[in-house]
Amino acid sequence: MAEFCLKCFNKLNDTHYQEKDVVLEDDLCEGCAEIKPCLVTFKSRLGKQGKGLALFLFLAAGIVVAIKVLCH
Repeated sequence: MAEFCLKCFNKLNDTHYQEKDVVLEDDLCEGCAEIKPCLVTFKSRLGKQGKGLALFLFLAAGIVVAIKVLCH
């Protein structure tokens, strides 16, 4: 995967990501050829409430499956 610092990544892709949106790791940026924090991956956009909701739905689905198994 190509390694780009956040500034070069945003310029190349015409985006406006900020440090809070991504995970960065020191590497050689292929855009500006400097050792800088480079984009590794994007952070989840769910946030704390979304993660809680996802966990709730996962657990609720598990309970529904357990009830169906017990009733048959």
